[in-house]
Amino acid sequence: MGWEAVRRFTGICGALQAVLFLRVSWYNELMLGRRRIEHRKRGRACIAVNLFNRSITVNVNTADKKILEIAGTFIDSYHELYITLVVDIEQNQIDEARGEMKRTPNEHCFYVEGLIPQLKGISLETGIRKRVLQTVGGSGGCTHLTELVLECIKGAIQGRFKLMELSRPELSLEDLVRTGASMYKNSCYTYSKYSV
Repeated sequence: MGWEAVRRFTGICGALQAVLFLRVSWYNELMLGRRRIEHRKRGRACIAVNLFNRSITVNVNTADKKILEIAGTFIDSYHELYITLVVDIEQNQIDEARGEMKRTPNEHCFYVEGLIPQLKGISLETGIRKRVLQTVGGSGGCTHLTELVLECIKGAIQGRFKLMELSRPELSLEDLVRTGASMYKNSCYTYSKYSV
């Protein structure tokens, strides 16, 4: 075998190695959720593996414009929680709370599910975070459940605002904010601006 044949054989092997590398890289990046990142200090690229994901969704519905039903979902690499809050708009309070902890990293976490109905009767006014934390958080509760409940309450506030917007189409956005200022007094910069 001459040098020409050896060079040709080496070239074919190199091409096959390149194709195999590309297929493995493609598989890693697309099928295993890996992506290429660059180390800024070292200036080289490497494959990174996704270690954790979290998704929180909140849906707010109403059938009669007097009751809001807020459905919240919390899913991450270790947890799967569902909660539904029924809020009476006129009373501005939680009328019903139910939920389920489908997946947790520890069997003891499932005991916290029994705290969810205790959210019934909580008023959606100033101090709501503290009351939610006292009810489902702290050392006797669950930080993830607390986070989901608070997101659902934010959704209730947005849903209530959207109902106000739909029922009073003649009002501008600024007028709606002024109208809502009494309900959400000092809850953020905008409402502190309009609060009297």
